[in-house]
Amino acid sequence: MKLSVVIPAFNEERYLPTTLASINGALSSGTSSEVIVVDNQSTDATARIAADAGARLIVEAERNIGKVRNTGAAAAFGELIVFIDADTLVKPGVFEKIMRAAADARCLGGSVAVEYEAEFRRLWVRWFMKLWPLLGKLMRMRGGALQF
Repeated sequence: MKLSVVIPAFNEERYLPTTLASINGALSSGTSSEVIVVDNQSTDATARIAADAGARLIVEAERNIGKVRNTGAAAAFGELIVFIDADTLVKPGVFEKIMRAAADARCLGGSVAVEYEAEFRRLWVRWFMKLWPLLGKLMRMRGGALQF
């Protein structure tokens, strides 16, 4: 099963290098995969960083996260599409777990708990990250930083 990893990005030069490195480190050599960065008209070095890391670069002008993700999905070659925020770190083994879950005919999609860059752990983010699991459970929703 080919895996497409889609990263929506707007002015993410600060976080994208580490995110791409973690994704590339987590992709096993036996997994057929591609990494797509959908640049949402960044004014910084986001596009260059993506290209230098070997990601396929797609541009989407409309500022709408759903549209940006859908543009990446439309360009993807994989049977399984994973959406990852540009400030998200991916641990080794996560893609294999996603592929196992997606192989179950009962699985229509899902999300995975993620880790954020240290600089992103501002006080309000720490509180939100502690509160979100409870809110998500009550509302029967999952987080959006890593979805498949």
